[in-house]
Amino acid sequence: MKKQILNSTFAIVTFISFAAIDALAAGPFEKMSRMKEKPGEFYGYVRTITGDSEIGTVTFSQEGVGGGIGAAFHFNDYLSVNTELGGGSMDTTVIDTTGTIGSVDLSFFEWKVGMDYNILKTRLTPFLSPAIGLQSQSADVAGVSIQESVLTYGIGAGLRWDISERFLAKASYRMDWASFEDTTTSTRFDGFVIALGYKF
Repeated sequence: MKKQILNSTFAIVTFISFAAIDALAAGPFEKMSRMKEKPGEFYGYVRTITGDSEIGTVTFSQEGVGGGIGAAFHFNDYLSVNTELGGGSMDTTVIDTTGTIGSVDLSFFEWKVGMDYNILKTRLTPFLSPAIGLQSQSADVAGVSIQESVLTYGIGAGLRWDISERFLAKASYRMDWASFEDTTTSTRFDGFVIALGYKF
């Protein structure tokens, strides 16, 4: 485990170092053509997640973290299509009218297809990111394995920085909705997403 942490840290530091050196040649408000530079990109992301759902008078409050990988292709300087595959874990607290009943740890996996609309033709630009996908949640409750898969849909908004011809970074806030079996309301998942990528 210690070796894996050191390897991950080394990889992140190496990426940031190369990106910082490469960024010296390009200012954030410089105009650019994403199609003429590198229209494809691979990236990794991390995200925070919070959400609430209800079954009758019982509320399920969820908090967790996740991450994954993604790929995108720019059709023009403003619009790109992307797909992401990720997962993570959430702590689910069960609350009724008398207070907290207990908590359950669950894991989730998700796959999304979406698009990014970059508003400006500059290296630093705000963007909007609608997406649809599938999410699967699983947990062990009193020795019983429970699993459910649902359709998700949502939108994000944030900032994209094309650091250089090769590197990019994105930070956004996302809201996704899903309807789980027996819930009386749709579950909304909120959270921040940070991504670092390589263009090709």
